[in-house]
Amino acid sequence: MVGSGAGRRRGASCPGGLRGGAAVVALLLVLAGCSDGGDAAAGGGTGGGATGAASARPAGPSPSSSAARPKTSSSTDSAAAAARWRKGSPALTAALAELAEDRPDFAVAVRDNRSGAVYSYRGRTRFETASVVKVDVLAALLLQAQNQDRPLTSAERGLARRMITASDNAATSALYRKVGRSAGLRRANERLGLTHTTPASSWGLTRTTALDQARLVSELRDGRGPLSPASRTYATGLMRAVVPGQRWGVSAAARSGEKVALKNGWLPRSTEGHRWIVNSVGRVTGKEVDVSIAVLSHGHRSQASGIATVEEVAELTRTHLRW
Repeated sequence: MVGSGAGRRRGASCPGGLRGGAAVVALLLVLAGCSDGGDAAAGGGTGGGATGAASARPAGPSPSSSAARPKTSSSTDSAAAAARWRKGSPALTAALAELAEDRPDFAVAVRDNRSGAVYSYRGRTRFETASVVKVDVLAALLLQAQNQDRPLTSAERGLARRMITASDNAATSALYRKVGRSAGLRRANERLGLTHTTPASSWGLTRTTALDQARLVSELRDGRGPLSPASRTYATGLMRAVVPGQRWGVSAAARSGEKVALKNGWLPRSTEGHRWIVNSVGRVTGKEVDVSIAVLSHGHRSQASGIATVEEVAELTRTHLRW
């Protein structure tokens, strides 16, 4: 069953799974104010073993005009955050590569929504979504209602709440039909900039990347995107109201007092000997934090071991990038 039922908190350490081969790593650091095209350049492929070099690109006016303009507090903070990510990325990459030696296949992407910095480890590798696709279905529904210049109906709101907060599959299927199934989701994804997500006729088997999922979560706060302020607030509110048994995953990286909006997905995949897909996407916000993160994985012997791996990956990003 895709993403229904209560998930368990972290269990025993994950047993060995899919192994071998160095993961491809890529890093793109973009300071706030640059064009939002970073995801297209960030992330690696699925083979090799190359490590992308960190880079930073200043935002705003040309060098001749910026010299006369003093740095604002926000631009100074953004530059400092980008520097922290650039400094911490080699150690994070090494830690993730070490973890990958005895864990099943995983990928992670992190976006600092304040500085514009983006980090990814195997960020362009495609994984099946399981229930994290439900955020995408919700975004498609909201865009459809916006196109028709109307609010969601009470029936749609009820289905959306069950789909996100309780990961209800029947509600998701009803809304997937409503948005036009795979064709409708594909049209929505074109507007959302999800260039490496391929909707499937069976919504849980949609294929995506960690970079696309982190971008989607960031669209829920980006005023430059196609979602209206009301739509973004509504979606974020649902993701903050997920039932207690499903609040595991990227929430492991949050600190006391910070808010987490998330959606998880889990599925024993018949084509992989009933080993588990375990995914988690979300956004962590606080006084000095606004980060979108996506961890995708598959090949776990149990749901509990998959959750443990996803949470460890999420925590490692915070430890080394100091977000």
